[in-house]
Amino acid sequence: MKKLTPTLAICSTAFLVAVVSAGVGWGAGKGTTVYGGADTIGIAGFVYGPDPLIVTPGFTVNVNNGDGVPHSVSADDGSFNSGILGANAKGSFVAPTAPGAYTYFCEVHPGDSRMHGTLQVSG
Repeated sequence: MKKLTPTLAICSTAFLVAVVSAGVGWGAGKGTTVYGGADTIGIAGFVYGPDPLIVTPGFTVNVNNGDGVPHSVSADDGSFNSGILGANAKGSFVAPTAPGAYTYFCEVHPGDSRMHGTLQVSG
């Protein structure tokens, strides 16, 4: 069995510390909670998670932008909007009161296919 070289071991450790510090799970993205909690939409690597996030009507949804660039969580139908969150910033919005599936996108990156998600408001 080969041993890790000191440089590789240091780089590997630094990567793991960065991932854990940022709060990003290994499966960040579709169907995975990012930045913890059932009340939070996380943004990491230009991907929203969890997708979908399921909440009750009128619930306050937290948004954590873990990327080094601005993003938003903006409903396609205009029913909610986090506003544009700067790099590594946090915000929130109130979920609609009518049950249903609400799709959303990033106002800053509307053409990026990764920057779309769904908020499911349960009845």
